[in-house]
Amino acid sequence: MTNYAFPVIVSDLAITSTDESVPIVIPIINRPYHPSDFPYGRAPVEFSVKTVIIKDKLVVGFIGNVSQIVKMKGDIQDYFMHREVTLETMQALFTDTDLKEKYDRADAIFIFTYVEDEKKMVQVIKTGDWLKNEDATCEVIISGGTGRYKWEKFFLEQAKYLDNGPMVNPTNGLEKALITAMYFLSEQFESPDTLQDGWGGGFDIIYLKDDVFKRLDNVSYIFWKVDKLREQFNLTPISILRCSYLNGKFYIQHFNGVNKVYPIAEVGIDEHASEMQDIFHYSTRIAVSCIYLYEGTERKSRLFSINHSHNEQPIVFSQVVDGKLAFAFATSFQDELMKAMMGQ
Repeated sequence: MTNYAFPVIVSDLAITSTDESVPIVIPIINRPYHPSDFPYGRAPVEFSVKTVIIKDKLVVGFIGNVSQIVKMKGDIQDYFMHREVTLETMQALFTDTDLKEKYDRADAIFIFTYVEDEKKMVQVIKTGDWLKNEDATCEVIISGGTGRYKWEKFFLEQAKYLDNGPMVNPTNGLEKALITAMYFLSEQFESPDTLQDGWGGGFDIIYLKDDVFKRLDNVSYIFWKVDKLREQFNLTPISILRCSYLNGKFYIQHFNGVNKVYPIAEVGIDEHASEMQDIFHYSTRIAVSCIYLYEGTERKSRLFSINHSHNEQPIVFSQVVDGKLAFAFATSFQDELMKAMMGQ
């Protein structure tokens, strides 16, 4: 989404195929699934980062055939190896490389920033089939891939609840994207079937700050359970996902009693970082929550919330208790969640 010159780019990680494949571990569920577990013939075969940032000024996102994506990405990176990202080089890219004609089974979207007449500009160029929609909550939203209609529908439904009126808030787009990401994660947390026709498997989020594109780092997605029939009900964490970057590589850490860390490589790169088995300590200042509200054994609803630290202190952090990894939460964070929950 363009977000009034503060663009936010969201890309899922799942790559699906109808080809037979070996069982694959789905990081957000923390256990393996076999292609036969998926009823519609499509199944996730890998999880990869499907975006690339070039010289801090250009983001390219890809959809479509994986082999063509890999070749297209290579062509684009080679083109800018000795060129700066400007309006002129972006326009020349398409005439010099014949991207649109050369790759008929993969599409790309280019979001770049440049200076024109001393003004900072953001522009979008796309190839192929992308859905474009204008909405006051984010200016323009452009989406592609099999899950785009579901993503956009939920995004626009909930975006108005985070709207700050006529004032442009650059963090607002990130919050809307994170809440939407959590909705899809919760759908897949309950059943991986939605991975077949929806975005998911984890999310790579990019935003523009100080004229430089950055990947949103160190975010916790937390699933909670609450029984509202209890006289004193407490928030009980079920699973904690942490998405982070380390030495330029993307990792998903999943803790649900057992700590697992999954390295996620760029699409087309076979050299995955070795899986990190040791305790991966961390603290985070951004947390997105899905709270399952129960009455006894019956689940009534779910509540989504986003919270961030108002100072330099973390709101979620790891610790070791009796030699085992555990997590703790800032009191202010839990208080905010309780207030949101009591309003339901």
